[in-house]
Parts: sequence; C-alpha cells; structure tokens
Amino acid sequence: MSTASESVSEYPVHFTASVKPEDKNKEATPLSATRLASVYWFDSEETKGRHQIRVYFQDAFLWIRELRCTDGVWAVDSRPCFLPPEYTIRPPLAAITCPSQWGDTSARDPEPEIRLYYIAIASSSSPASDLGIRVFWQDGRGHIWQNICQEIGSTKKWEVKQVTPDKDPALQGTYLASAVGVGYTTTADAETIVAWQKPGNVLAGATFKGTTDTPTSIVFPRAYRVSPSGSITVAAWHQGRTLIYYDGRDRESIQKLSISPVAISGNDNKLESLTDDNGLRVKTASVLYEGPFNALTGDIRLGVSPGQASLASAAFSIQLNERLGNVFYLLPGQSKLGELDI
Repeated sequence: MSTASESVSEYPVHFTASVKPEDKNKEATPLSATRLASVYWFDSEETKGRHQIRVYFQDAFLWIRELRCTDGVWAVDSRPCFLPPEYTIRPPLAAITCPSQWGDTSARDPEPEIRLYYIAIASSSSPASDLGIRVFWQDGRGHIWQNICQEIGSTKKWEVKQVTPDKDPALQGTYLASAVGVGYTTTADAETIVAWQKPGNVLAGATFKGTTDTPTSIVFPRAYRVSPSGSITVAAWHQGRTLIYYDGRDRESIQKLSISPVAISGNDNKLESLTDDNGLRVKTASVLYEGPFNALTGDIRLGVSPGQASLASAAFSIQLNERLGNVFYLLPGQSKLGELDI
C-alpha cells in the first residue's frame, strides 16, 4: 500500500454492502492508473483441487471490482465489490484470503473469505481483528509501518509497529509490495517479504518470520534502480525463491529480480561468493541474487508522474500448466489488464 495519513479500511469482498441492482455496472473498464491487488489459493473441496486467482481494481465509475480466474480460465466479466466512500480515487489496494479455520493454513474453501484493504479518505474505521494479518502503509514522514494482528491470551488486537529505521525512511509516495511465501505449514514458519523504494530510487526491503514484529533488512548486493513512478510486486515460495518485479529506471521495462537460498539454487555451495561480469548473478554465502532481467519489454512509463503503471502477482502452491504463478499489470493510458506467466 502507499502513502497516507488517512486510516486503513477493510471490506469483505465476498459481499457487496448497500448496493442497488441499478448501481452495478455490467460493463466497466479499469480506471487509468488504478492500483491492483491479487490473491491466490488452491481450494481443497474437490478431489484434485483448483487454482483460484482474484484480481482487484478500480473501474471508471470508481467501483472496486473483482476479476475471477479458475484453473487458468478467466471470467468474461468482472463483478462489483463496493464503492469507496467520499469518491476515493485510485486508493492503494491489498488483499488476503482467510483459511477455513484459523491455525489451519492449508485449507481453503472454493469461496473463502477475502479481505481487501485500502486507504480511505475521510474515514476513521479500523480493520476487524483476525489472527495473522499484516497491513503495510507509509506515513507522512516517509516511514513504513505495519498494522499487525496478534493473539494475546483469549483476545486479539491490532498493534502498529514501525518497519523502517528512524534514520532510513522510504521514498515518499513509494509503492509497497508484500507477500507471504506460499507452502508454509504453520504460522510460526511463515515468512513475510515487503519491498519498497528508498530515496535515490533504489529497491529496498525486509522480511518477517512468523508473527514477529521485528524486521530483518534485505541486504541487496548492488543498487537495483527503480523508476520514480515505479510499481513493485512480490511473489514468494516458502523456503524457496522470492521474485521481485518492478518498473526499471534505466531499461524502461518491467524487471525481474530472483532471490534464492543457496541450498536450493543448484550452485556450488563451496563457493563463498560469486559475481559474474555483468553483475546479474551475485552469490553470497547463503543467498543467490539473479537479475534484474527484462520481464516485459517496452516503455511502460511514458513519463515519471505517479501511478503510470500498476503491478500485482500471485505465486502458486502447485504448478498449473508448468506455470509457477502470474504477474498482472496495467499499462499507462490503457484500460486492459495484462497477464505475464512466471
């Protein structure tokens, strides 16, 4: 999510509140420069299960809408979820799916509860309490914060914790991207990754283990340059690779950066470090960085004003047609959502 001093609001998007039938726009295209959010789950109701993806965007009538995909087949039409209050335009969006039962991270219903978070103008509401949720946002000074839900005894409550150090704020107005590595079995094993831009348009990030509120900074081996208006998205697999996609500053295209534990990278673990001639493969004692590589060529910025392009992604827990996931994007000045296979 992005910059705001306003409050974070939440909607359960499996249901539309106070919507008259005549208000539901049957044909609605994405609003130019809308922010995107996506969720993925593998439902367990059928014998083999199904891959489920939902993508959320704001349409030209300012409604937040949902586009559905099951086993790689997209629905013909999107459906309206809700109309943000006070004509909120292009709010940052973040979405999560809830398990069938808290504490059981693997089970998902065919239609699970999905919660969508956004920055609401002139709103004083707070997210509802549930275990194991983090919402990242930026304050007016540039610092990244998290609203984290923790269970204390028999009660659950939200706490606010600072992510970036006092002397190291993020770039004001940066896009934020976060993901939990898919495939974990218990909440204590889950790893959350969050990425943003630092001043100077350099990629930065941190990780969180389990329910801890203490971040571990990602120490990148070099400066990865991001467009001043650049969107970022993260796809991650538990104890596996993390992929960060971002709008590159120098190459004017969407870039892909791969971060892998050395143990799964397939490289010679006896090497303490490795850097190739182009600096595109950098290996430390425990991590292999590969990239950035062109993931989508062509100029997607057409300028440096905020919101020129939007990115979202979904990592699959089980391969679908040899794909590990998808990246979704909206090109500037266009109203069609694009899909890129991982």
